Amino acid sequence: REPVTYLSDWIKEGTKIAAGIVYFDKSYLDKAKKLIEIINSLPKTWYADQVALNKLLTEHINYEDVFVFNGNFMDWNFLEGTVIWTGKGKSKYDNPRYVAMKKKMAL
Repeated sequence: REPVTYLSDWIKEGTKIAAGIVYFDKSYLDKAKKLIEIINSLPKTWYADQVALNKLLTEHINYEDVFVFNGNFMDWNFLEGTVIWTGKGKSKYDNPRYVAMKKKMAL
């Protein structure tokens, strides 16, 4: 994905990858352990997971081994039929569709 370019360098780095879904099969357990190492080496702050995943992807994984989920699986716009919605910023409180579904699914 194209990173956000108008904010801090940390956010630029953290928005190079949308990391809502991550899966490793048994053959990549060593990469999962490497991801843990990378996460533990970073500041414990927003975007650390995405910075770590981008570092893992660019430095330790062959891109050919990666399946990239498209916007039909996960989105930020709360589209009908999307498997996963992710609420960001004010949308978690202001988007009528998101708020209604959140209330519906609350226990």
